[in-house]
Amino acid sequence: MQIINKIDQLIESLNTLKPSLSNDDKLDTEKFNTILKNALEISSSNQETSIHVQMVSTQEKQDKIPSWVDPNFSYDPNNPRKPNVLELMNAISQTSAKEVSSNHDQTNLYLRNQATELLYGVVGSNKDTRNWSEIMDSDKVLDAARLETRAMYDPKVKLKPNFNGSGALIEQIAVITDKDENVLRAVPNNLNMAEETLRNFGATRSSVPTDIKDNAIPGKLDDNLLNFLVKFDMDSEEVQSVLLQATTDAISKRSTTQIPTEEYEKL
Repeated sequence: MQIINKIDQLIESLNTLKPSLSNDDKLDTEKFNTILKNALEISSSNQETSIHVQMVSTQEKQDKIPSWVDPNFSYDPNNPRKPNVLELMNAISQTSAKEVSSNHDQTNLYLRNQATELLYGVVGSNKDTRNWSEIMDSDKVLDAARLETRAMYDPKVKLKPNFNGSGALIEQIAVITDKDENVLRAVPNNLNMAEETLRNFGATRSSVPTDIKDNAIPGKLDDNLLNFLVKFDMDSEEVQSVLLQATTDAISKRSTTQIPTEEYEKL
């Protein structure tokens, strides 16, 4: 379409030239060449301007792409997306994708599980309203993600009863609920997993009711988990003590059940 317009403009200029032509071939040739030269210069100028605008536009778009975006994945600054698993792994570990992939399998697995949990696990079927731009710009991405998750849910820990078909209470389980009291996740009995789960949902000391021990029915809730919840986020040394005791008890129990009695008596 632009070429057609340029041709039409050139023809119009030449038609305008016709009435002013004289018998002086040299003068008429100069007029013709001037019209042709102007047409070519305008065309060249428009083309250069178009290329410059395209280059500026491309550069501006690149400038708007956050530094955490992996170049192997698309990103539209006009329609920002949250990071993918690999990008969040890189941000949490503060290393490049190449360094992450070269990590020991156990470290790599932990990072992948952590990134997947923060991106999708804690969201479930809910809408993710967290500000991922602020999260990824933070010096401590993991803490920032958990803080944004807390703001999204205002998580609370509650004890939920489970009944059998006859209506008898079988057990109590600890669950994490949102501000509308929707159940988000059950808290695992494994204390290491319990702490990780609570932290990822942004739970703090205020998330656990002060009367949780009073509401626990003896024998219906795991004692180690209850003690952990009572002391959750109060003091790191106390929490570590509870975790250590639970781990020791678990190892002791496993050892006594796995070693034959006659062999255990020899120890």
